[in-house]
Amino acid sequence: MNKHILFLIALLCFCFACNNTDSPDQDLLSDRIIGVWDIHSFVINSCPDALNNVPLTTVDEEGCVEVFGDSICISISFNKDGTGSMYDRNLDSISDTFEYTVDEDTKFVIAYATLGGLLTFRLDGNQISLEMDEQGCICVFSFEA
Repeated sequence: MNKHILFLIALLCFCFACNNTDSPDQDLLSDRIIGVWDIHSFVINSCPDALNNVPLTTVDEEGCVEVFGDSICISISFNKDGTGSMYDRNLDSISDTFEYTVDEDTKFVIAYATLGGLLTFRLDGNQISLEMDEQGCICVFSFEA
């Protein structure tokens, strides 16, 4: 009987010792988003007039996506203090600044941009995406760190 009790105690100790709460799967979103994210792809879909849809476009060798003849070269920075900025490499300047909050449960980052209003980002794997409804067309920007 004592052997069984000792075995159970040893097993419980082993289980608690192996419980690693610092695994990468349990990283907080608020930590994972910190840094610079460069545009990776762009798509417009679900437009009321299908002629306005734009197929998935990925970055070119210069790190930009071309949409309707315009080259979009945007980076987004998330700072640890809850602020961030959008940088336009074509203009070589910050195009907007924002404050953000993180919802760890839904994996959404809610940003309140100075010029762009409310922006909702979603982290999925190694990409963060920004989805916007523009007159019935769904525009999706994807960024990679």
